[in-house]
Amino acid sequence: MITVYSDNGSDEVELANDFFRLMVASDLGVASVYSLTVVVSALGCNGEIKRGRELVEEVETIKPNIVTFKSMIDCCVKRWNFEELGLVLELTEKESVSLDLDAYKILIDGFASYGKVEEAEKLVSTMHDKQLKVDTYLYNLIINGLEKAFEIHSVMSSQGVVSNKYTYWGLVNGLCKARKVCEAMRLTEELRLSEFEVDEAMYRTLIEGCYRAGRVDNALEVVAEWLGKDTFLMAKYLKD
Repeated sequence: MITVYSDNGSDEVELANDFFRLMVASDLGVASVYSLTVVVSALGCNGEIKRGRELVEEVETIKPNIVTFKSMIDCCVKRWNFEELGLVLELTEKESVSLDLDAYKILIDGFASYGKVEEAEKLVSTMHDKQLKVDTYLYNLIINGLEKAFEIHSVMSSQGVVSNKYTYWGLVNGLCKARKVCEAMRLTEELRLSEFEVDEAMYRTLIEGCYRAGRVDNALEVVAEWLGKDTFLMAKYLKD
């Protein structure tokens, strides 16, 4: 068994890499997919994602599994290294390893946080095709700050995925970014009338959106509504 503490520096990672290669070369059958995954993970955490992928390709006697690939995928998206990510995903197909639910979540989170929304949408569509469960959290990642948020929300509803407060905040945020503040105000009013709790984050987003669009009167309307709803929150907002 190989144990690597990559936060102690690159020396330990190099020692583990060298030792693993000795295990493979020994022909004693002591090297396993577990030890391969440990070394690949250590290399990835050390920022050497390419070396980890090349190691997987080089060691033909050990077949990587989904855990091996999830480690590489996670390292790629955390560093927004999408060029290397593409090569890793190609390798999963070559090795006939299917992505699981967790792998899709890692990918969608990475693409959405970087602004690669279309790629994230395609992954969600693929999940539906494979009959994998797509939860509200994944849709919220895509909806947040997206100008076509309502289109995505329609798809979400058609798939029977329930909206929550983060979904509606994403819709308001998307409308504000598109400078469609009147539509954003109508949405919050509809939510309020349906007894949905419009929280601090939504009020902040709407107020800031109105100001950015030059609609100061609308911003003051929202401020007045917020003030009437919760004096304590309003005082906190003004203080900030």
